[in-house]
Amino acid sequence: MEFSEQELADLEMLARVELSESEWNRCRQAFQNVLDLAASLQAVDTEEVEPMISPIHLMNVMREDEIRPGLEREEALAQATETESGCFKVPRIL
Repeated sequence: MEFSEQELADLEMLARVELSESEWNRCRQAFQNVLDLAASLQAVDTEEVEPMISPIHLMNVMREDEIRPGLEREEALAQATETESGCFKVPRIL
């Protein structure tokens, strides 16, 4: 796949940048290199390769969930600055 001058001109306009001639040539070559790399990756035969989620084989070790008693409402509200009708009272945001 060839990266055209029109595509670079479109990107230049969308990014709202003005490239000098040397930047233009360097950017066009960089985009072409990316497209060439993508094409070479697509050409690789991956039929026998098992899909993977991550290249690092780590397991997330987590503790078992266990039910523990929480605070009673009165105990939690006793630590609040202000309460109203059995609830925390906080400053209005909107």
